[in-house]
Amino acid sequence: MIALAVVVAACGGSGGGLDLEELGVEESTTTEAVVADTAQTTVPEPADDAESGTTPSDDTSDQADPVEEPTTTTEPEQAPLPELCDRELASPLVPSSLTFTVDSGLFSVGFDGEFECLLIVPDGVEVVTWGAQADKVLFSDGAISTVEGSGKLADDLVRISPEFSRPTGFNVVWVDGGMIVKSASNGDRRRSLDIGVPVSEVVYHPDGNHLLAVTSDPTFGGSSVYVTDNEGQNASVLAFADDAVISDLTVTPDGTMVLFVATHADGIRHVHRLDLAAATEEVINEAGSVELWLQPSAEAQVETLYESGQALTHLVVNSDGTRAALAVGTCETGSSIEWLDLLSEGYGISVLPAMSLRPVGFVTESSLAVMAYDDSCSNGGDLYLVDLDTGEPTPIRAGVDSAAIRRIDPSTLYSLVDVFITGFA
Repeated sequence: MIALAVVVAACGGSGGGLDLEELGVEESTTTEAVVADTAQTTVPEPADDAESGTTPSDDTSDQADPVEEPTTTTEPEQAPLPELCDRELASPLVPSSLTFTVDSGLFSVGFDGEFECLLIVPDGVEVVTWGAQADKVLFSDGAISTVEGSGKLADDLVRISPEFSRPTGFNVVWVDGGMIVKSASNGDRRRSLDIGVPVSEVVYHPDGNHLLAVTSDPTFGGSSVYVTDNEGQNASVLAFADDAVISDLTVTPDGTMVLFVATHADGIRHVHRLDLAAATEEVINEAGSVELWLQPSAEAQVETLYESGQALTHLVVNSDGTRAALAVGTCETGSSIEWLDLLSEGYGISVLPAMSLRPVGFVTESSLAVMAYDDSCSNGGDLYLVDLDTGEPTPIRAGVDSAAIRRIDPSTLYSLVDVFITGFA
């Protein structure tokens, strides 16, 4: 793991918080000097030189063996984290911030570079995702915290592709056993939504009335993206790939575009963009009224943004839909990050190419949080913030357990409400 010197200033605890020491939670302190355990090494007496016939002189053999002087190495210190944490989640002070878990706490770093402890969390529990209003957070053990105090305790259910409903976050959806599961954010009214085909990923459309799901669809032989209402009813095919597996489904916060990765049988991967707003047509029906029609799209008809022979994962998009970023390759073989300009549609641009890392998400339209993998290839590692306009990285924290973006999403510009998806019903 790379040891980092944090270039941002840390804030102290504020009044009204909770003292970690009183709860038996170890406070985070600065990294202390690490002394290398350098043993004294005895150099053996040289052997006889058979070719020259010479032997070491008596003076040399009688001298003490030379030893290496012990050395010390000091890891760069990190700024101390706040010693106080709040009992309950407070409302966000800024529209977007980077959050991370470490030392039994959920912390955020603001635009001023100061750390704030948001919550105490059990050791090893990771932050998974935030709600679209930045007022709810889901952890890896299933616990949910909200600014209203209406969350839920940990339940240790396995949740694949978990996400809060949008834009309110009153509900949570995830995938379990190929089915979409939905519950209220307090854990009540948990039920399975059967859309008729196995599901591997699910996301909310920002209009709050529809779900988008990645499916293994026997009709087409590959993967499809289905759109349903928010209870899994009235499923229709939105996009399909005959010979590819779709993954990393995401929707821009304004609802206008869908992005996904398609992995083909020959190993070639594509990043695709389906512009819902541009693909929706106005049609005059027999009664003279205007109807909105959206034709299902084959993969070949969907715009290709990027192509690679390596794995493409962790696709993220910024809040105004102008940039996307993704990991190219794997942690085990080396993972780089490419960011894509969704306006100019130019080539991908590498981020910190000398490191193995993955994107966490966009803090602003042009600043990307990235995680340098640790030795275990887990969700943790060393956290950076990169200015994509300059390429300049800022180290945030070394050795964090997980990270996620806390962001209030912008207003929705495109809705699937009253859009008739033609062709497949």
